[in-house]
Amino acid sequence: MEEINLLIVSRDEISAEKYGELLEKEGLRVLIATGVRPVEHILKTEIIDILISDHRIGGLDGGRMLSLIKEISPETLLILVTSYNAISSTIDLLGEGAFAYVCHPPDERELIATVKKAAERVQLRRLNLALYAELDRKYGFEGMVGSSEAMQKVFDIVRQVADSNATVLIEGESGTGKELLAYSLHRLSRRARKPFVVVSCAALSESLLESELFGHKKGAFSSAHTDRKGRFEYANGGTVFLDEVSDIPLTVQAKLLRAIEQREIVPVGANEPVRIDVRFIAASKSNLEELVRSGSFREDLYFRLRVVNIKLPPLRERTGDIPLLIDFFIKEFSEKYKKPVFSIEDIALKTLLRYPWFGNVRELRNCIESMVALARSDKLTVQEIPQNILRSVSHKEPLGIESFIGMRLKDVERELILSTLKMVNGNRKKAAEILGIGERTLYRRLTEYGIK
Repeated sequence: MEEINLLIVSRDEISAEKYGELLEKEGLRVLIATGVRPVEHILKTEIIDILISDHRIGGLDGGRMLSLIKEISPETLLILVTSYNAISSTIDLLGEGAFAYVCHPPDERELIATVKKAAERVQLRRLNLALYAELDRKYGFEGMVGSSEAMQKVFDIVRQVADSNATVLIEGESGTGKELLAYSLHRLSRRARKPFVVVSCAALSESLLESELFGHKKGAFSSAHTDRKGRFEYANGGTVFLDEVSDIPLTVQAKLLRAIEQREIVPVGANEPVRIDVRFIAASKSNLEELVRSGSFREDLYFRLRVVNIKLPPLRERTGDIPLLIDFFIKEFSEKYKKPVFSIEDIALKTLLRYPWFGNVRELRNCIESMVALARSDKLTVQEIPQNILRSVSHKEPLGIESFIGMRLKDVERELILSTLKMVNGNRKKAAEILGIGERTLYRRLTEYGIK
């Protein structure tokens, strides 16, 4: 059995030690806590797979213990040790997420059997995560789909550094998936079951940013009526993602550098530092090297952030990934809208391939969501493509004759009509004459093909 961490919470330290020794013989790593505060500390600093607790300890009953676990370590399985007269309320907690219960005092064989069942659940979850990671290795990470050489290089770097504590700087245009990549790094790390905290640096003013990051003490400023933990302290044990780190003011950059280097922060209005255990991932759409040269970004912080540097390519530089992304988004949104859409027609795909996608993957995702929502059959067509995209594509050079090979006749007809209209600057009468059809017939074709 792969090592599993188990925490025993009991008022009776002697009994806890006894059962701890029993379960250690089964190959588990056992920790013991005799109060509420130690439980909170252990859940925040250790990965606990299984927690065995008295039905009531200190001020916590079983329900509050379950709530505490859900808040701090939601993957932890709770086994309650309950008296016979509390079985009814304990059974209710099974429906709310507790794994199992045993009666007090626990029968050793029953306790071992119950813990083994919980351990099997933990092992199954780990196996599923491993299989999911293998699928990610082959096809991408958390919706970041790509078979292009550029994206495969990105995925290779992610696999190499995900489980380390190295600080990572992700650079790329808006919409390329920087936050998704940061979350992938977190999810594939040993910190995956701890918080992933996103800080949108561009959305916070200088006066708010310091308090948001580092927290504050009561009375630190006029509206500080109570102590408040900052994002860094809240993320303890997990990962902090600093989105648009280039927008952090110079005055705060110095304190951020200290937090990264010393692994400690000083809340606003406090005198004593607070230790933190977080991994830092930063992202920027701006060129930080240029900002360093201009003096608006600290050079020492820049080098500290880019221990590992990942550059996400814009979608227009990896157009070969567009069909994969479209298939991925069709599946996602057909499930979301409960519509039986399975594919996209060739001419619609060719049209989308000709669009420059300056909004990158985010814009493509929004486009496919709109198309699926409007779909009238099991295949997306040109008629569902947003008009702004169709207008943009219609102003580009027409497809060459080699592009028609393998297309359906009506798709070729649509492209021919578009190309002819472009040649005559949109004059429908001239276009109809060139095509050898009546103007009313041309109008019907334009309506049928969704050409404005």
